[in-house]
Amino acid sequence: FMSMLFINEDDFQNAMGKTKVMYLATRQNDYVTSRPVSPVHKGMTIYFYTDDYSLKAIQMHANPRVAISFNTYMIEGSVRFLGFPLAPENKEILEIYKKKYGETFEDIENSVVFIAVDITRIRHWIMENGEPVNMAETRY
Repeated sequence: FMSMLFINEDDFQNAMGKTKVMYLATRQNDYVTSRPVSPVHKGMTIYFYTDDYSLKAIQMHANPRVAISFNTYMIEGSVRFLGFPLAPENKEILEIYKKKYGETFEDIENSVVFIAVDITRIRHWIMENGEPVNMAETRY
């Protein structure tokens, strides 16, 4: 492998904008789980929603450190709970969701919350002809 490269943030944001599924890993004590989420992003922050009573929410309340992967990107970060998607302070994220997925959020349960993932590290395989040839990494 060559020397370490840094993440191209424009390419990363482009890739995030196109993907409709990312895989979120959470951990509480020794119990680790992973599941798909439907993300949006604003700048270098990733957002998704979940029921606050779900296993992933319970694990994130206990341990805000998460990992997310999609395509050839591996992301580490820390979550913040932003509250109900229809709350006035979440209007901008709600609009990004509506634009990307066409969701209205009209019939959601009161226990649904938006989650923000503040990225602390991104790693990315650089591919050539379907083979990994180098690794790019940036810490935030």
